[in-house]
Amino acid sequence: MIPSKTFLLGEYLALKGGPAVIALTQPVFSLDPQKKLHPDCMAARFWREVTQKPCEWGLKDPYTGKGGLGASSAEFLLAYQQIYGDFKNLQHLHQCYLQYADPKASQKPSGYDVLAQTSQACAVVQSHPLSVTSLTWNLSDIGFFLIHTGKKLKTHEHLQKSLEIPNWAQMAKATEQAIMGLESQQADLLIQAILNFANCLSQAGFVAEHTQILLEQLELEPILAAKGCGALGADVILVIYEKHQKQYLNEKFKLKSLDILATEADLFFENAKK
Repeated sequence: MIPSKTFLLGEYLALKGGPAVIALTQPVFSLDPQKKLHPDCMAARFWREVTQKPCEWGLKDPYTGKGGLGASSAEFLLAYQQIYGDFKNLQHLHQCYLQYADPKASQKPSGYDVLAQTSQACAVVQSHPLSVTSLTWNLSDIGFFLIHTGKKLKTHEHLQKSLEIPNWAQMAKATEQAIMGLESQQADLLIQAILNFANCLSQAGFVAEHTQILLEQLELEPILAAKGCGALGADVILVIYEKHQKQYLNEKFKLKSLDILATEADLFFENAKK
């Protein structure tokens, strides 16, 4: 079973080897022997080349094809797990993933999503040296919603364009600040970091038009922070809120027909698989 993933902070930074914080949530992806992967997908190509056998299995996707949640990296992890047994050798896993990434992309993917999905709760991924550590959400007064935009961006197509990141240093500072906030359980530090990172994304032009419209609508609600997650923030939006507002916001979002994917209560833990 592989958890879904959402970049809380660090998308784009990850492409240049910077740090990222990735939420791992339920429901999970799993192997489905009744389905078959598309033969041209990364996981199927990897499987055929390593095993010299056709890929006779598929993915059970609880999100039914919604983008931005790590389905393709989950496919790769399930293939890798069947071949090698576990994910202990992160360096090898990472190299395999990059080897089979889209050869047409001018910008190679970071592979952070596939690394994070071997972990639990809030994964902090670093590349120098390569590491994945797990932080829990021990913030008693604030929580988060992950809301799907209803749109789907093919990340590999986005990466076919050469990307310049003009405010890399500010993004890195905000991500480090968020990590510190989670580690020290300082909600104010985390909230400010998310606001700063969201501002960096906006200044760099890394926010899809439909995401910007939704963010502006969300700012009218009693929330603490919001940002798009992943490539152009196109698929998923992170909303930080005070927990006493949870019921009100939950009802308001449903009235607006917003698709709530997960909250902090849905964080994935290895010993509590559903």
